[in-house]
Amino acid sequence: MAIALVTGAGGRLGEVIARHLAKNDYQVIVHVNRSRAEGNKLVRDITRDGKQAALAPCDFSKPANVPAFFQDIVKQHGVPDLIVNNASAFDYDFPGKASHAALRQSLAVHVE
Repeated sequence: MAIALVTGAGGRLGEVIARHLAKNDYQVIVHVNRSRAEGNKLVRDITRDGKQAALAPCDFSKPANVPAFFQDIVKQHGVPDLIVNNASAFDYDFPGKASHAALRQSLAVHVE
């Protein structure tokens, strides 16, 4: 069975992608950060339908967390055949009110 890692799968588009992949016979690794309750619900929904899914929490705004995150996934599930890089930072900012901290977090999650 092919393995798909969907980052940011706790809601919105990531959740839809994860459900679609599960319906198409991927084992889905559901990455979340703050959306653990939503991620756990998604995993329960997928497995209740007879498909395979597992939760994999990680805070990508701290780049030092990422190597261990991937090592754990490979150790527990194998090397993903597909990675959907959907994780994102959703801090609200407004014109003229942006902060360097928000920019750093966004770059860490989206780029690093």
